Amino acid sequence: MALGIDPANAPRLRLFAWNLFLDSRKSTTHTPVSRSIKQILSWPDVEELVNIYFLKVDPCYGFVDRRSLERRMQTYWMNDQAETSSFEAVMCGVAALGLLFSRRNVVDAELDLVETAKRILEASISVHPSLDIVTAWVLRVAYMRMTAPAHAAWMASCMLMHTLEAAGIHSTHVLNWSADESGQPLTPEIRKRILGVAQHLNIWMSFDIGRSRVDLQTLDFDLPTARAGNYTTELLELLPHAENLNPDKSVDVVDLRNSLATVVERQHSAPPSILAQCNLTLLLCRRLRTLNFHFQGNLLNQVLTVTARGIQAAQDLLDDCAPWHHVVNVPFQIICILLALDTPAAIAQLNDGVKTLNNIQLIYPTDAAKEALSTACLLIHLHKKRKEADLKTLSEIVSTYSPSISLDQQISSQSQTINDWGNTWLETLPEMPDLQTFDIDRFLNGSSEWSIPGDWTQGL
Repeated sequence: MALGIDPANAPRLRLFAWNLFLDSRKSTTHTPVSRSIKQILSWPDVEELVNIYFLKVDPCYGFVDRRSLERRMQTYWMNDQAETSSFEAVMCGVAALGLLFSRRNVVDAELDLVETAKRILEASISVHPSLDIVTAWVLRVAYMRMTAPAHAAWMASCMLMHTLEAAGIHSTHVLNWSADESGQPLTPEIRKRILGVAQHLNIWMSFDIGRSRVDLQTLDFDLPTARAGNYTTELLELLPHAENLNPDKSVDVVDLRNSLATVVERQHSAPPSILAQCNLTLLLCRRLRTLNFHFQGNLLNQVLTVTARGIQAAQDLLDDCAPWHHVVNVPFQIICILLALDTPAAIAQLNDGVKTLNNIQLIYPTDAAKEALSTACLLIHLHKKRKEADLKTLSEIVSTYSPSISLDQQISSQSQTINDWGNTWLETLPEMPDLQTFDIDRFLNGSSEWSIPGDWTQGL
């Protein structure tokens, strides 16, 4: 878009605002250390972080059984065994996300938790993955999507999909799915949720950065059952529309428009889910624009309704210390789409979008957030320059060819004669029209309103 506006001053091509941190959520003074979670956190700390996880993360990424997790954690904490277990990677993943969603600035404990989970998962590659390993991988990929660079997060998401296949979770034809470390088997409902969230992460990341997704040939997937207070199913219902955007798949304008119409009509109820809906809306809009589709009427209004809700959802999550990956990504992409649509209603939303980006970089002053704001402002500046150039051209045309200008010149040349005849003539002259009151339809249809009145010329 910037290249189309002003090639000389356009920002360099790169992935802007992919998440808030882009690997900046780390300490300059602390080197992460892999150690037992008991050495990193106290039991009261763990209880607090588990509560935060299930309050803020689980409603959207609901693939962990809370009762089972809390029961096993209590047992683990009472056990004095020093041997590292795969369940520890699950605990570290939950606690790390709890810290991410409760501390605006990173603490050493978060980095150590991430390092510990990473070490356990890397050590498990050579063995048949248990349910705990699969769960820990989903937690790790979710954390990386919100904090890590795009390439590292995408690689982790691919590893997650291969781990699912190795564990047999991808297929309903596997007789015995992997159990967790305590021997508890995987339930069909948790399987659907793990598989759904894993696909969501891998597919959307792959398409974001133009890489191949992991397409498991024997994948069997059905949507999980919707439950009160949980929006995972709501999120996963977007997957079929997202898969239609596969760059290798040929989709015509009609199919894309139908998908967009379906997506914008959906009712998403929680801010993270609203941002997912908005992100998919923007993806469909970008694909349609490449096919020269013109947005208008009710569909345009629905798109702008979704973008307005997306901006508000990003602000709500910012206020709630919930740095989902789309918190900065969606407002930035909304600004790009609004500039591309370039209608009065679209331009009117720009202020809210930029204001939200500014609030984000004030709360999370990372390079990624600052770059998103500065790039958005640059795009708006370039758009403004183009508008000013268009306005200058229009002004020159009006000043050269406008009938009102020509008439004014005639009046000026005759003003001395009129003055000689007395000021009473001036008092009886009709009020001259200007461009603000000019009826262009009447003018184009041959109206003589702009002709000099006949009684003016009779005595000249």
